[in-house]
Amino acid sequence: NAEKAIDKIGDIKAGVVKSEGANVLENLEKTETKGYVRTDSLEGPKKTSKTIPPRDRLAELSDAELEQVRKVSTFKTKGVSEERAIDYLSNTPEGQKVLRQVSESAPAGTDPEVIFNRAMGYVQSGTDLPKTGTIDSPLVKIAPKGQGVSDYSPYFTTMDELKKAQSSNKPLSDVFGLPANSDAAKYDVFQIKPIDKANVLKSKIAPTEELGGKFVTQGGAEQIIVPNRKQFTAPERLFSINDNV
Repeated sequence: NAEKAIDKIGDIKAGVVKSEGANVLENLEKTETKGYVRTDSLEGPKKTSKTIPPRDRLAELSDAELEQVRKVSTFKTKGVSEERAIDYLSNTPEGQKVLRQVSESAPAGTDPEVIFNRAMGYVQSGTDLPKTGTIDSPLVKIAPKGQGVSDYSPYFTTMDELKKAQSSNKPLSDVFGLPANSDAAKYDVFQIKPIDKANVLKSKIAPTEELGGKFVTQGGAEQIIVPNRKQFTAPERLFSINDNV
């Protein structure tokens, strides 16, 4: 599958086509991982004194917009460009290693285009190309209280990064680049542990936008992307935390 995904890159270069299935999966993964809203825009921060969390702005939205927020259908990351991500995956040993890792985690028979799009999503979620490596220490993830963590979501971070985010005085959804429907006043913290040394990608979370810029986040925390959750234990809830605002 990884080799087929690489073979398809020539076609994709002529016009990257994201399959509907891949987009839905990416949206679901983002829903599990991130979420925030700011009063400034990605064009350049304005002089504002407060970051307003998305949950406090939902009343401003139309029914159609609320449905888009619920489905995470307009959520976009402002990270690595499409052209650069394609070049990384097609022309570098590191990028092809990422494709192989994504392929190994996918069910047998998964469309190579889905594998490629999933890898593209991982690469483009960061401000720069990811660093590949292995880890043997636990990772954590926040989720709105009571929601839990799925078995496939790849986006995690470290406990140290979570503590830094808690001391930032910004909504946690802003620091971790979460969609608006993942913004919450209270979060559960989950932990996964590598069964042995596990493959990961590390990058700085990119800014995001939603609803054409009505909701934006600044990101900035380090994310640890787990291409293959089979290399980790099941998520274990540790405790709950309050949002910063």
